[in-house]
Order: sequence, then structure tokens, then C-alpha cells
Amino acid sequence: MPLTRRTGIRDQGVAEGAANTLDFTGAGVSVANAGGVAVVTIPGGGGGGGSTTVGTAVIDFGSFPGTTDANVVVTGQASIVAGSTVSAWIRPDATAIHSADEHVMACAMIDVVAGEIVAGTGFTIRAVARDLGGERLEVPGANRKALAHATAANNTMREPTAIGSVGGTCLNRIWGTFTIDWAWN
Repeated sequence: MPLTRRTGIRDQGVAEGAANTLDFTGAGVSVANAGGVAVVTIPGGGGGGGSTTVGTAVIDFGSFPGTTDANVVVTGQASIVAGSTVSAWIRPDATAIHSADEHVMACAMIDVVAGEIVAGTGFTIRAVARDLGGERLEVPGANRKALAHATAANNTMREPTAIGSVGGTCLNRIWGTFTIDWAWN
């Protein structure tokens, strides 16, 4: 039995199933494939709305230990105007670094927004790690030893100390690549 890859089908971000092949039909529907990014344009009808353009991008937080934010610029959108509405979301599709399941879990850890529209050109997708009580903020290098000594000297109650900690946490770091679906109209 040959292996086939199923593509997730979403309607405005809501999962509607999966298929081996997508067949786009109807008046004015167009599909373009540019370097593995499918762009489907479907004209609006009935209520007036115009057309919607959709596509996929990959956002890269870099190699481990990663960073707290990343962005990707989507270009080649000649019909986009300053007043267009742009949306983006994490697509649960495996990349070379993360599985589809990790993409699903990432939805709870990463906020994705799209905006910064450049008329006739494109827009920017930004992804930011949510603050989930991440890593401790610590004093680097030689100052860490001085702080540890001062903390121990002042700890008359012999309580556990966070040696080197200056208190608080920073945002969680995310690493690797994630698939992002986007749409604008």
C-alpha cells in the first residue's frame, strides 16, 4: 500500500477534516503554488465580502535554546491593501524539527498575530512566547559569585536561597520552526 500524505482542511481556522487531494472548482477560484506555498483565491459571493487569499509560511525561532519571539514577512501579495484584514494561526503540520502534536501544544504557548500591511506587497506575521513562568533571571559571571556570598552571609534563618537569581522570570523560549497558515481579504 503506497504512503500518502493527508492535508488538513480548515475553514477559517476550524478543522474540517483531511484529504489526499484538494480540487478547487467554481467561478473565479484560482490556485497558485510558489515554492511549496499554496495560495488559493476564492471570490466572495452573496453578502458582498470580496475574495480571500490564503497561504502557509514557516516561522523560525532559531536553534536551541531559541528565543521569545520571531517573525516572517509574507510578500508577493499584489492585491493586498492597507485596509485588508489579515489573520494567522499555527497549523498542526510537522516540520523538520517539530511534530504535528508539538504544533498543537504550541498553540497554548505561542501567540500569533498578523499585520503591518504594506499595500501591494504583503504583511508581517509575528509569534511571541506566552509567559508561562519560564526561566529564572540570573546574574551572569563573576557577579553571580558575589551575590551568592552576600545572600549566604545575610541568610540568618538558613532558608533556601536562589543563588544567582535576581528575582522573577523571563518569557519561555521557543526553538525550531513552526508552520503558520494565513489568510487575508
